[in-house]
Amino acid sequence: MSDAAATLRDIQTFVELAKTRRARALDADAKARMEALDEALREVIEGARPAPKRIANPTAVASAPSSGNAVAPAKINVKASQVLEQALELSPTDKKKLGEVKLESLPQSSYTPPRIPAFMADYYNDDLVPASVAGTETPTSVVSAGGDSMDLAVEVKILLGLERPAPRPEVVRARPARSSVETQAARPSTPSQPKAPVAPRGIPVIVHMLAGGTQRGRVEGFEPKSGHLELLGKDPSAAARVPLRTVLAVFFGARPGGGTTEATGTGLAVQLVNDKTLSGLSPDYDEGGDALTLVPEPRRGNIDHIWIPAWAVKAIELT
Repeated sequence: MSDAAATLRDIQTFVELAKTRRARALDADAKARMEALDEALREVIEGARPAPKRIANPTAVASAPSSGNAVAPAKINVKASQVLEQALELSPTDKKKLGEVKLESLPQSSYTPPRIPAFMADYYNDDLVPASVAGTETPTSVVSAGGDSMDLAVEVKILLGLERPAPRPEVVRARPARSSVETQAARPSTPSQPKAPVAPRGIPVIVHMLAGGTQRGRVEGFEPKSGHLELLGKDPSAAARVPLRTVLAVFFGARPGGGTTEATGTGLAVQLVNDKTLSGLSPDYDEGGDALTLVPEPRRGNIDHIWIPAWAVKAIELT
């Protein structure tokens, strides 16, 4: 393989590694390979800029310690008589030493930066060069190698420095919305109408469970034959269905409209399966029945009557 072909292959490899580095996917081995190619290609390609020097063992430079006592600068009083009242002029001998030199006649200095920045050389080539201009003006167009003008997009012209980017549009911020307090203060105050109290739906109940614990809520209707209890919570639209087979007893509170269940019937002392005893009068007691209603006697708290299923009863004593 010739040296030119090897150099071309190294350039292609360097370009691929540069793309990978731009995508931030360059690993340590590829980075070392890219640095080696960079040094090798700088020696082969004519006109390539030398690599920057690196310090093998950089050492930190200690900063000078600050003085503990700050010293104020001395003040110098200058008298008006010491100030020059007239500008300095060259003597006739010195004026003869000066000559008029035209800018075009001066040789190009290696210390004078070119009109085109160094980084712009990456965008120009033999087929695309800046248009030649006189003096120190900046080129505003590009031409081909044959001198024909080239039509470029606005973005490319801005990139090459041929056009200035459009000014940023002025952003007019919207006025902040007025707070609710300001809005209410601006409106005339109207006397608020008192709201009528909303009566809660259903009858309050406390459901004692066979497994222990209680559930509280309200019921609008109770049908033991349905096998469940629709228990309303704080949200009336969401009712909890409680199976009656899991219930020990249901304590019903007073009705919203007032009135209580009349305490009539058979006097009973009902012992539940949890060894708790409830006493009162039952208007529907039937020996061997599925359930019974017990009106506590004496009444305590806000309890109106109690529903007790047969499976929750351990023993019944007539009183």
